[in-house]
Amino acid sequence: MNIEAVALMKFLGHSSIHQRFDEYLHAHEIKRRPKIGGSTYNPYIEVKKQGLNIIFLGDNESNEKGILPRSRGGYIFSSLDIYVKKGDGFSPYLGSLPFGLSRELTQVKVRDVLGKPRHVTSDEEWSANVDFYLLQDLVVAIKYTDMQGGAISMVDIRLPDSWARDHGIAPKA
Repeated sequence: MNIEAVALMKFLGHSSIHQRFDEYLHAHEIKRRPKIGGSTYNPYIEVKKQGLNIIFLGDNESNEKGILPRSRGGYIFSSLDIYVKKGDGFSPYLGSLPFGLSRELTQVKVRDVLGKPRHVTSDEEWSANVDFYLLQDLVVAIKYTDMQGGAISMVDIRLPDSWARDHGIAPKA
């Protein structure tokens, strides 16, 4: 069964042991969770065949970054990477994109849909432009296929943190 990014976004801020979140993941055959007491900590649930990366932060990390959890538990679902284009071993995500986005939109067209970004950066390592928005109280980073603002390659949806606040993307806590 395919995971819908829009449905998954509703669990941002909840812990890995939050009952409804846990039930949702189980229903989509995702069994592994980051948990307290494990010998190794892997904060990623990579659903590579569906183009999704579900990212958690431990309590200490989320506190340091100023992330406000919505439920109690050792690890907070803090970020969702949606691979619109194939990359990093992930297949492209084929489901509906959030916020009225579609996979063929360029940077200019995304700005027509979402308006002026709150922050813009060029990612030299990835050779891509990245626009940052605050939508529905979530930080949304849209990475494009190149430095000229080609099509969307990835959408990263995350909880506001101190970095986003420091860069004027999210309001100060």
